[in-house]
Amino acid sequence: NYNALSTQATWNAGTWYFATVRWGSDGMKLYVNGVEEGSNSFTGAPDWADDGDLHFGADSDGTKAFYGSLDELRVSNVQKSATEILNDYKRGILNLRFQARSDDDNSSWGDFIGDYTTPPSNLSVENNRYFQYIVHFSTENVNYTPELYNVSINYEDTIGPEITFVSPTPANQNRIEKWALINVTLNENGSAATLEWNGANETMNGSEMNWYLNKTDLADGNYTFKVYAIDNLNNTGVSEEKWVNIYTPAPSQPTPVVSSGSGSGIAVPSPAPVPRVPVTETTSPVVEEVPAPTIETIPEVAPAAQPEQNVTRPPPSAFTVFVNTISSRSGIAVIGATALIIVLASFAIYRGIKSKPTAQSQQPSGENQPTEGQL
Repeated sequence: NYNALSTQATWNAGTWYFATVRWGSDGMKLYVNGVEEGSNSFTGAPDWADDGDLHFGADSDGTKAFYGSLDELRVSNVQKSATEILNDYKRGILNLRFQARSDDDNSSWGDFIGDYTTPPSNLSVENNRYFQYIVHFSTENVNYTPELYNVSINYEDTIGPEITFVSPTPANQNRIEKWALINVTLNENGSAATLEWNGANETMNGSEMNWYLNKTDLADGNYTFKVYAIDNLNNTGVSEEKWVNIYTPAPSQPTPVVSSGSGSGIAVPSPAPVPRVPVTETTSPVVEEVPAPTIETIPEVAPAAQPEQNVTRPPPSAFTVFVNTISSRSGIAVIGATALIIVLASFAIYRGIKSKPTAQSQQPSGENQPTEGQL
């Protein structure tokens, strides 16, 4: 005996259909694409319910084979309602596909490109300032339209804090001081920071974005260190590794000398004397210029009818030239002796002026009488 279910609907070759059969207290029902197509009143249990086999696509003996393909076969242990069956059908034909992206700069964003077949679950993007998503709707049955009820966006910070060494942290250097202050800043608030010093961990002092630890009484040697920091979401960040070399400079060694006495000792020689450079003394005369003497010319006077007489000229002119000598020694100018040069210039023009003798005149006598043209 068979409790058959059938439908009068036409099934087209090459087309997928969603077929659902359920039975229970209201009998057996057949649904095609979410719509009831056939039913009967059978409410009993099937003969394979206890230990029998359940066959799909053919009878138990292999006859009455279904000419087609079966996919996504499911068996439920509850009797589904008509609404649940319809929703199951819709989930198969209505598609929602997402695309999402993030960036620190969204000014260059254009249209979404590439594959958008990503399912709307477990969608994640990189941690950036801007986030954008797009949803693509599709349906295989024009009688039903996909719907989007809500989108939940969760932000999960999985990145540890960035750690920056700041002054006066020694950064890959040699130093003679026997201490080192390790000082760091974080790019976000931290809950703890640890200094790894030559492989040993030490808790740092500070809070939020500023942490430090002072290492004192350091022996000579090379030390490596880095810092670990934990943010408020328990993400851990680690800094780059640095080193510092502590050393004590060797003391200056004095030059040993043997004393001329009975004992010996250590003495630091005095600096060698700086040789003196001889300075050549030079004397350069400074001549004060004075105007040249002016010679006055007395115009010739025609003889008059009078006794011969002498014309007395002005006494000789005199002028003085002062010559200063300057000697240089050790950059100090010294006014030297003043040479007094007295130049006497005497100019006298004696010109005898005599008139022709007349009957009333007489020739003067005497040896000192000038003759014409005598100077």
